Amino acid sequence: ILETPLTIKYNAVDGRYFSVVGTRIEAGRAFTDEDESSRRRVAIISRALAARWPASTTALGSTLRIGGDQTPWEIVGIAEDAAINAIGEPAEPYVYLPFGLVDPG
Repeated sequence: ILETPLTIKYNAVDGRYFSVVGTRIEAGRAFTDEDESSRRRVAIISRALAARWPASTTALGSTLRIGGDQTPWEIVGIAEDAAINAIGEPAEPYVYLPFGLVDPG
């Protein structure tokens, strides 16, 4: 478990996002329609974020909290690092959440 809060960018995406943009899921799985229909709080993180997990634990299957919301999100997948803002930028920690579960407000 990461004890130190990090500032991490995130985005809400559809379950097909990874296959459409060509980002591989390296461990675990992508989102499913069932995740959204069950309102299950699951997340996929980038390899750069998974690398920040303590060596004694694994990110896959762990939970994280986002912002002031203390309800945990279960990490079900680790995606390869991808450009977020510009092609060729350095990899940065990133979180993907299921589109239907994120409050836009």
